[in-house]
Amino acid sequence: MKTLLIIFLILTGSKLYLLCDENFPVSYQLKNVIEGGKLHSGGDKGKSSRVFYIKPSWAGEAEIISVWDGLEKRNIKSTTLNDVKIYSSYTQNNFLFFILDENRKFYLSVVDTNANVISMTEIINFERSPIYSIQWEKIKNSNDFLLLINDNLYLIDFGNGQLELNFISSNVKAATGFSGKGKFQFAFVSSIGTWTEIYFVGWDRKEKMSERIQLSSEIIIYPVEDHLAIISTNKLSNSSWLHFIDANKGIVGKSLVNANGQLIDVFKYKNENFLSLLSYDAGSYYFRLFRIENDGVRESKNFELPTEMIEAKKIYFNEGIIYSIFRNGIMTFSMSDGLLSLDVYPLGEYFDDSPDIFMLENHLILSSLSTTLIFDRKDNQFWWVNRFLQNTGKIVLPAILFLLLVLIYRKYRRQKRLLSAIIDLPSSGVVFVLDKRSRLRSANDSGKQMLKITDNIPMRRLFQYYCDLERTKGLKELVDKAMSLREPFTQKIDIFENSSIKEWYFSSVLLTGLTGKFKGCVLTGYDITEQLERKRLTNWAQLAHDMQTNLSTIRLNAEQLECAENEVNSGRRQKILHQAGLLIHRIRDIVTVGRSSDPELQNVNASEVCLEARSEFDETMFPNVKFVLDLKDFNIICDKPKMIRAMRNLIENGIRSLKERDGIITLSNWKDSKYCYFVVKDNGVGMDEIQQKNMLTPYFSTSQKEGGAGIGTMIIQNVVEQHGGSLKVNSELGKGTEVVISLPLVNK
Repeated sequence: MKTLLIIFLILTGSKLYLLCDENFPVSYQLKNVIEGGKLHSGGDKGKSSRVFYIKPSWAGEAEIISVWDGLEKRNIKSTTLNDVKIYSSYTQNNFLFFILDENRKFYLSVVDTNANVISMTEIINFERSPIYSIQWEKIKNSNDFLLLINDNLYLIDFGNGQLELNFISSNVKAATGFSGKGKFQFAFVSSIGTWTEIYFVGWDRKEKMSERIQLSSEIIIYPVEDHLAIISTNKLSNSSWLHFIDANKGIVGKSLVNANGQLIDVFKYKNENFLSLLSYDAGSYYFRLFRIENDGVRESKNFELPTEMIEAKKIYFNEGIIYSIFRNGIMTFSMSDGLLSLDVYPLGEYFDDSPDIFMLENHLILSSLSTTLIFDRKDNQFWWVNRFLQNTGKIVLPAILFLLLVLIYRKYRRQKRLLSAIIDLPSSGVVFVLDKRSRLRSANDSGKQMLKITDNIPMRRLFQYYCDLERTKGLKELVDKAMSLREPFTQKIDIFENSSIKEWYFSSVLLTGLTGKFKGCVLTGYDITEQLERKRLTNWAQLAHDMQTNLSTIRLNAEQLECAENEVNSGRRQKILHQAGLLIHRIRDIVTVGRSSDPELQNVNASEVCLEARSEFDETMFPNVKFVLDLKDFNIICDKPKMIRAMRNLIENGIRSLKERDGIITLSNWKDSKYCYFVVKDNGVGMDEIQQKNMLTPYFSTSQKEGGAGIGTMIIQNVVEQHGGSLKVNSELGKGTEVVISLPLVNK
């Protein structure tokens, strides 16, 4: 039972393992690749199903802007812009804003959901130098947003459906917008020589410089309530400085964080401010999460990422999930559930730089100017199985497997010992163990004897290899049935053995593996000939018992017949009485066969026993038989009726061996100092060695086809055993048989 339970658990675990091909609750699978353009979500962070797509024409002389609903491209609409070049684009509130170059002039344009250009304005106070940097910054809860081109900062007002472009400042390194509910609208960092100045701008457009500090060349700023988080780094550094700036107090906190600024994100979650980053140390990436407090940051979570993740590109927060993009894959982290997914993809083959990230209809979108990758989100129901196997399972699973192997081995040994015990049982009849290919794996001594298998004949051959004799044909057919049926069954078959037909009862028991797969079978057989003969004898005894009444009636009526005046009828009457008496005695033999009643000893003349036995055979019934008597007169102590029965049955066997041909039956007797001898000899067909050996076996008969059942032999044996004597058979095939009864001389 324990073995079955463990097997069930292992199989269940294997089933779960097959169902789960991931180690994390969520996985992202690449669904589609869109080449040649950039995809935008119409709403904020993918909240809208509207999609904008910008793709250059094949001729390179026009830009195509398409708008549709969902990833299935429902209600698609397009517009073509000739002789222009689009540099950068941005979506907000289901509008697409983009910067284009037309005749070496730069314009800010907007397209609505019908793919119509509804407003356009030229970008002023901007030198006609190549564009090397464009940054769009949203002002939360507002229709306004910030545009930073190279070092020039603009405030875009789109409140009345028309673009209004307001120049703010030059030499700007970074900018960000606050929430529309605060007292400040946005903030920016301006470069003055080796110094940087931090400005807060209110809704009245008045600027307030809060702090002047020295910062690195790479600057990223984030709004934190009414404060400003400034991350200062450079591209080759794995560490950054984090400053917290208050509009009135200046610097209120300062921390050194172990990450490049591109791999840091500041966000708000459930009314708390957090900072997440990817740090790199000693060949491995670490995900670290900090809670932002008034005077700095406090680490909340920290764990090492798998070593296969290389070259982090970007980190991005959306709806409680942090997305980390690597050159070779994507990792996501849930603020409530921890690490959600880690999927390996060769993103470096699609993107040279950091792509834009957004969600659309539960799909993860990575998009650059030339390529867009669309990933399906898949919830893994049984992800914990793989997680267990990779962690605790590394120790527990081998231990369970080892225990299972031990139990299987013990079960195998127990099954092997059981089979060996069955095979070695002396009362188990014949036993054959076969594999699923019908090869004989083993057999007990009785089985080997039946198939004539000696030490020189190898095992593990096909069973038919051992069944080349006609007498084993039924056994071969039984094995073929067991192999094809593959179900337990029982069947009676006849086997020709020692010049006689034996009836065998065979049972097939299946051998199965741990999974129930057919492995072979065990065939066990029992010789039921004797049992059937006993049953038949019982039936005959019952019949004989019923016949006694009829014979007694015949005898009684024959005795009452008046045949004195007719000698012929008188002779016939005597024969009827004589034969009726003989039948009554024979019927009594059948009724009493097998009983171990003690003999009734008396002083008897030995020659009379032979003469009375001879007299039971009428010459008219056996005209082909010549009786020769070589008798001596001497007395012995015996049960006369039983001895006559024994002699009579020996004479019957001799007559039967003549096969209705002319022959001689010789009766003789003599004695020595210890024994007296009764001999019945015939010149019939004789017996071979096997028949001689089995003649004294209960119910053995050489004439089953003529109705012989071996009862006569049993009567002879019983009589001889009850007198303490012995029986000897001398026979030669084709020359005849001699049976000698030896009885010890007894003084009464």
